Amino acid sequence: ADCDDDNECTAEACVDNICSVDYDTSSAAKLNCCPTNGAPWLNAFTATFEGGADGFTTIDETAPVVWGLIDNMGAEDSSGCYNFADPSSGTYSNPEGGASFGALVSPVLTVPPMTKGNPYAEFDLLMETEWDSNDPDTFFPEFDVDELVVKVAVDGDITGATPWWTSEYLKNTTAGEWMTTRVDLDAYRGLDIQLVFEFTTSDGFANSYAGPYIDNISFSTTCLSSNAVQCINGGDCTPQDDCKEPLCSDDF
Repeated sequence: ADCDDDNECTAEACVDNICSVDYDTSSAAKLNCCPTNGAPWLNAFTATFEGGADGFTTIDETAPVVWGLIDNMGAEDSSGCYNFADPSSGTYSNPEGGASFGALVSPVLTVPPMTKGNPYAEFDLLMETEWDSNDPDTFFPEFDVDELVVKVAVDGDITGATPWWTSEYLKNTTAGEWMTTRVDLDAYRGLDIQLVFEFTTSDGFANSYAGPYIDNISFSTTCLSSNAVQCINGGDCTPQDDCKEPLCSDDF
């Protein structure tokens, strides 16, 4: 009882007065489990960036335009978050000329192996790019100009990470507002993964904008049946018109 973690999908044991907790994979029936009380993933994390980097690292290809911590711009009345920009200018314009590119990489975590429910990542995003000024009718997803992509790396393979979410469905801007979005991790059950947030301008033009801000990265599982999950992120939805962002509610 002392080792009970209040998660119906785990098995607990006390060995040499030390609690051991792991997912119960002893049978197909045990794997077909989803914690109805919202119990967190084992060894998962929530990154709020209030006290520092929370284990995140960066890949800095075009310094001084890099992913950096700032302390005055967080979501939901918080202060800390990550932003891709040149700290001296507050924009992602490369003072050396040409395109800007960089990546923000999460610590490793294991997606639960359970076959029931739908695992996902969630994060808050504020994104200011040239698409704040451009005519939305001129947006074409084929051109990755000022685009944020979230990739999923498996077993530490950052170079071979798979693109899994893109800001294309937002037309590469959140129009001055923080928004919450998700990354579907259904395909990564039981695997050790890292999220890789990549931003690229693809060119050296019209880059005097503040860029993407990332905050409040967390992980969870919805226990809704697959046919009841309408969308994980707004990319699963068709926007009603150019003035409305496609979003998914808390009930998916």
